[in-house]
Amino acid sequence: MSNPITNTVKAVKKAKNGVKAKHSRVHYTTRFTRPATKKAVVTPKKTVPLHHNARVDPYSIIKLPLNTEAALREIENNVLTFLCDLKATKPQIKAAIAHRFNVKVAKVNTLIRPDCQKKAFVKLDASCDASEVASKLGLL
Repeated sequence: MSNPITNTVKAVKKAKNGVKAKHSRVHYTTRFTRPATKKAVVTPKKTVPLHHNARVDPYSIIKLPLNTEAALREIENNVLTFLCDLKATKPQIKAAIAHRFNVKVAKVNTLIRPDCQKKAFVKLDASCDASEVASKLGLL
């Protein structure tokens, strides 16, 4: 245990000589801070909850089928390509394709193109043939 008298002597010596910090660092960068201002209280408006599984018209979800060379090559892999509504979800696209063309959909992949349109790659079930659906659409 340390002696309280020696601790006081050490404190007095430090007070006489001045306490030096171990790490003294000068900051040269300027930091601009905004002054604290009064924030207005915002009352929320009434909002209607958005449900992703809400029923939407299948004719408004699917805009048109794509007939580019790459899209026509994918028909061999049982995949159809469509342009869809930007806010449509994968389950909504899957239900719309199944309803409109009477086929079973295995999987839906989507991407948003640089021109802000959503492209959907719809892989059909093995029991359904994509070339038949493409011929009904007039792609083949």
